[in-house]
Amino acid sequence: MPDILTITSDGPAFADRLRELLEDRGLSVGSEDLDELGLIPALVLAGASVTTDAHAHGENMHVVRIGAHVAPELEEAFYHTLDAILVGEDPHEHEDHEH
Repeated sequence: MPDILTITSDGPAFADRLRELLEDRGLSVGSEDLDELGLIPALVLAGASVTTDAHAHGENMHVVRIGAHVAPELEEAFYHTLDAILVGEDPHEHEDHEH
């Protein structure tokens, strides 16, 4: 699964579709106002998985990379749900089925 968001010491890298959605919602990618780590909970709530590459040096942890990704078959539902979260709607408000 390709990452939709990758955060490293070199900075963040966004998938084109995620970048477009964020910018459509007034979140300027690359600006100091956007906290990429702060996006992680919204991405997870929308259905993304997060992986972290880290190295331990004794008691110290060094995070090298954080990646968020979505399975291809869930991508459309993910972006629909994320959009609802970003505008403050309940993403499950219009569901016609029970869980």
